[in-house]
Amino acid sequence: MTMLDTRVIGRTERALGALMDGILDRTGGTFPQWIVLTMTTAAASRDRDGATLRRALIEGPRLSPAHADELLAEMVRLGLLEPVADDRPVRLTESGRAHHDTVRAAVNEVTAQVFGGLDPDDMAVAGRVLTVITARATALADRHTGVTA
Repeated sequence: MTMLDTRVIGRTERALGALMDGILDRTGGTFPQWIVLTMTTAAASRDRDGATLRRALIEGPRLSPAHADELLAEMVRLGLLEPVADDRPVRLTESGRAHHDTVRAAVNEVTAQVFGGLDPDDMAVAGRVLTVITARATALADRHTGVTA
């Protein structure tokens, strides 16, 4: 039986990352841009404003404030996002929506191949365990870097 440890998690992360890199190579864009597209799409129903999205980029994928600002400005320049303001909902442009939908379709196809046939109960346990590991690792990283949530 394979035990879950950092090597297994690391190999899994690298394998999934390679799949995502391949998708982004074919469809264009970068992983940080994909994160913003995904966050913006998920936020559309919640009307996430620019300040909230920026904070989510800093707290979620742990971007620096400067990197978050640069990334949002870049996506506006690329025509993927409407101009971002702290007090207005962030919206994808038509081009941004089309790009998101193209990448999402490719991700869904690969995800079905990777996860297809796995036992749903096993997936639920793995999800719970990885969520606990992520929370603990994030808390430790925050303590070591002085970040306060």
